Amino acid sequence: MSSGVLNALELCLNEISDNILVHSTRCEENSPSGLVMTQYHKSTGRIAISVYDQGIGIPASLKKGGIAFENTKDAILLSMQAGVTDGKGAGNGLWLLKSIIEQGRGSLEITSDGVRYSLIHREDYSSRETFSKSLSLIGGTTLVDFQLDVSQPIELDKVLGPNGFIDLWMEEREEDWDGTIVRLNVAKEADGLGSRIDGSSFRNLVLNVMSSAQTVILDFSSVSIVSLSFADEAIGKLIDTIGFGSFLERIKIEQANETCLTIIQTIISQHPSGQES
Repeated sequence: MSSGVLNALELCLNEISDNILVHSTRCEENSPSGLVMTQYHKSTGRIAISVYDQGIGIPASLKKGGIAFENTKDAILLSMQAGVTDGKGAGNGLWLLKSIIEQGRGSLEITSDGVRYSLIHREDYSSRETFSKSLSLIGGTTLVDFQLDVSQPIELDKVLGPNGFIDLWMEEREEDWDGTIVRLNVAKEADGLGSRIDGSSFRNLVLNVMSSAQTVILDFSSVSIVSLSFADEAIGKLIDTIGFGSFLERIKIEQANETCLTIIQTIISQHPSGQES
């Protein structure tokens, strides 16, 4: 996954989910509800996310904020402008989503009240925006469907401004002022230390951190023992993915007791070359 993609996806999901919670209720006593579906297409390297809510629809939401428009098409276009809101939120959700899609050269569809907006970026770097009729959804509901290419880097500072995004999760774990060194406490960050599933999840975490940090310290303090299966998935397959030289250069093992160190060294000896073989 390229730099910035994970944070961009988190922002998009948070904003669109917030739209459901804040804007979609039909009346104040009703609980907001919606559906989210996420799928990773390995063959194309694209993440697809669909968010559907059974609310009041984009036109009705904007009308509640006193915003004038001629038709549903205009309402959808207005909803993608920064600061346009029904009065309950800041009005940045769909604007942020579209801005990220444009930079990541993805695709976006927004369907509400029988009208579908579509934005597609082609391989030749051209793009196309269209509107069409859609009668498949219940009136008043909204469907947001978008895809991102995980190999396309996304620079959030270009979307939000240089001071617009701070990754608090990373900031809490940074060892230096510019975030090039990040410390991960294995006991706290891993879901468990005994299975391959736990090891695979932790390896993905390390790889995501490596997209932003140059050096990752794996802090084994408070860890009495890890299983060989966990170590093989977390350490061994990490070497297979990034290469042995890159592992030695960018991954540091600290505070491991003698037992853990023996297990880790055993796994490392079984993966001597990784991608460099």
